[in-house]
Amino acid sequence: MFIRKRQKNKNSRGKFKKKIKKDYQFKSLNNPFFRVKKNKETKSKKNRKILKFIIFILGILALIYLIFFSMVFKIRTLDISGLTRINNEAIEEFMKTYQEKKSYLIFPRTNIIFLNSNDLAEQIKVKFKLSQAEVKKKYFHKLFIILDERQISFIWRDDQEVVYSDINGCLIREALFSDNDLEKYPILLSDTNINYLEDNDCLDFRPEYFQAVISLNDRLIKIKELKPKSFILSSELNSLIVDLEDGPNIIFNTKEDLDQQIKKLLIIKQERVAEDFLALEYIDLRFGDLIYLK
Repeated sequence: MFIRKRQKNKNSRGKFKKKIKKDYQFKSLNNPFFRVKKNKETKSKKNRKILKFIIFILGILALIYLIFFSMVFKIRTLDISGLTRINNEAIEEFMKTYQEKKSYLIFPRTNIIFLNSNDLAEQIKVKFKLSQAEVKKKYFHKLFIILDERQISFIWRDDQEVVYSDINGCLIREALFSDNDLEKYPILLSDTNINYLEDNDCLDFRPEYFQAVISLNDRLIKIKELKPKSFILSSELNSLIVDLEDGPNIIFNTKEDLDQQIKKLLIIKQERVAEDFLALEYIDLRFGDLIYLK
């Protein structure tokens, strides 16, 4: 009996081995049918970016033109109101000087957008010593400048000049002095040769002195026999001298109640005959119930 040996087939060598499934997860597969579409989308995105960049550059150029070259926002008209002593031309000349400088070192002040209205108002107020100043914009090329001059409160007189002053003791030189106003405003002077005028053109006295001048003048002019001729700033602390047109000098304490001091003065006047009152050199009301007469 013949036993036929089974011949091994080399082609069936791996027939019974386990098959391994291929993993395509980390492989890049390109579909040749969609390659053209993808290239078109990439090119379209690139074109949009270029278009946006061009629009951005054109916007910057347009903005530069509007700011530096265009007349659209250029200030052409000034509407100035509220002045009686100062000429409008003086404000206009100041504006020309102001606009020669730049805002933030680069932006022209001739452009209404970049003009700082608060800064301009403050500079006009300081320059011309005004009570109030306000600047309003009206687009696209007009400015309203509303000004308020300081009110004259009294006349300051010394050896060198006679000039108006406001309630704070700051001189108003732009107002031309008139002799007719000597009857209209109280006159303030000093009893010493000391120069009380500071570099800012204001008198170096506390505000209550000037307020006392105005208050006493308003009260005394209503009393015929006590009409003030002038007010004298005394070198003594808190002292203000009233030089009457007819009668003695009256020394007031600027820190005490002025009405009470006037009442004491009226009592003294009533208790004396006219001749005796006019013959007095001074009446000192500064020390409460103690009254000194000479």
